[in-house]
Amino acid sequence: MINDLKNIITNNGSIIFPVFTYCFTKSTGDYEIFHPAKSISKVGILSETFRLSSEVIRTSSTTHSFALWGKITNEIYTTNSPESPLGKGSVLDWLTKNLNLYVLMLGTNFSSLSYVHYL
Repeated sequence: MINDLKNIITNNGSIIFPVFTYCFTKSTGDYEIFHPAKSISKVGILSETFRLSSEVIRTSSTTHSFALWGKITNEIYTTNSPESPLGKGSVLDWLTKNLNLYVLMLGTNFSSLSYVHYL
């Protein structure tokens, strides 16, 4: 499915998946340490499969990272980790500045759309 999606979009377009780890510091003081290459997405097997597929990069926000493929990787880099991972300077901010886009939601409902948090 991931390869089919890449073939449809082509690298002239972009594919973005949330690969959130939610590596928050807990009130007990412990937390999971984020590692961009090793931390598993906690938002589903499809996002994790995409993250591990060829030519995909991952942003470096410890709590709300994104897996990116295609044109977006020329503008958003692995070092992207703004103060608010869903705010200004984030992947979601990039989406707002690009008018020709579509959101495809698979196996979820509108309440899970992280873009709403940005808005």
